[in-house]
Amino acid sequence: MVFRMSGVLLAALTLTACSRAGSDPVKGAVIGHQQATLAALRAIPAADIVAAKQKLVVAYGHTSHGSQIPSGMGPLDRFMGGRGLYTFNRDGAGGALRLLDGAMPSDCGYVSPNAGTMQYEIDTRRLLGEPTADGRGAKQPAVNVIMWSFCGQMSGFDPNKEVRWYLDGMGRLEKAYPGVRFVYMTGHLDGTGVNGRLNQNNEIVRAHCRAGGKWLYDFADIESYDPDGKEYLSRAATDGCDYQGGRNWARDWQAAHKEGVDWYNCDAAHSQALNGNRKAYAAWALFAALARG
Repeated sequence: MVFRMSGVLLAALTLTACSRAGSDPVKGAVIGHQQATLAALRAIPAADIVAAKQKLVVAYGHTSHGSQIPSGMGPLDRFMGGRGLYTFNRDGAGGALRLLDGAMPSDCGYVSPNAGTMQYEIDTRRLLGEPTADGRGAKQPAVNVIMWSFCGQMSGFDPNKEVRWYLDGMGRLEKAYPGVRFVYMTGHLDGTGVNGRLNQNNEIVRAHCRAGGKWLYDFADIESYDPDGKEYLSRAATDGCDYQGGRNWARDWQAAHKEGVDWYNCDAAHSQALNGNRKAYAAWALFAALARG
């Protein structure tokens, strides 16, 4: 895939944000901590953000942890100068990105009564309806991006069952709706570190996305680093940005930097404002890349 963007952001995307697991080239894009910085956001040309707002209609399913993305996106435009560039709403009014937040009112971690099938797959098909000739859904023909986040389920999933079912279900949806891009996600941090089940399950998702050229919003990777690139996964970081020694990397970083200049206040469920900021920066990197792709 050829990206029309600045050298800073191009380098960040092509090394695929999963730095712990290698840097295999992908046909999609893996969005992680390297895209979740203010500098990376500023490196995205305004024309690419506008193109994303013009081209994409995003349906997003999540519960509380996944709400960090739209909660972080909400105050972003004001923080960036209030020019109306980083705006979103449900109907695209005023040239905003059409983001159907909560279009699927759950997250992708719920297992349906049918073994081997996750509830998100059932709910996605219910939302989209029958596939059309252009690969979209008859009920929501404008929707061309589907995103689902996890709550805490990845921490306990069996890699040979639920993780596999998640990946298989995404594959079935991709095949059924080739006109829709499906964005994979990792599960949020839980303090179990590099060798914990959560990270092992997340690594399965990352490897699958690299190998198949999938779109991945690496939720856990964003939480594993501060904006300066300092890593905290190996120090038992949690979704709230706490880590070994009773410290909190987000609160420490915020205290050392100027609010309104280096970061902005937002309501990031279960976490700190800076985490919500980073989730928003990465979301716009994802949307810009999707529009280019």
